[in-house]
Amino acid sequence: MKKIIMAFLFMTGVALGVRAQDKKMEIDKKDVPQAVMDGFTRKFADARDVEWKKKGDDYKVTFEIGNTDHYAMINSSGTIVYEGKEIPKSQLPAEIKNAIKKDYPNLRIDDVYTVEKNGNTSYRVKLDGSPDRKVTYSSAGAVVEDKEDN
Repeated sequence: MKKIIMAFLFMTGVALGVRAQDKKMEIDKKDVPQAVMDGFTRKFADARDVEWKKKGDDYKVTFEIGNTDHYAMINSSGTIVYEGKEIPKSQLPAEIKNAIKKDYPNLRIDDVYTVEKNGNTSYRVKLDGSPDRKVTYSSAGAVVEDKEDN
């Protein structure tokens, strides 16, 4: 019994530690460097509900324009590394829909985003299931990245 209690306490501590690390990534607007803020506002002047996170040396920002969710990764000099926006599931290319049906038959498409990086468009698809997945596809339907979404 003592071992079970100790294991429970250990796992609780690990879970709280992971959550604390996630919170540390969130930053207040006032802590965003001016160059980053300038790069953001120059491109996304109409953004609202803006939230910032620090990821290594870069800054990830999530926001809304109109009723559409957006995000961008901006480096410390204010250059947009990549940007994404939510799109309706109906706009997902057929090649990608077919790949999802084949590779993840037990998962359901939740959210779909286009991602623009270096002049190329890819699609990030959040899949609901057990476990949830986040899969990025090239415009041709090839998997670029596949990871568990937690």
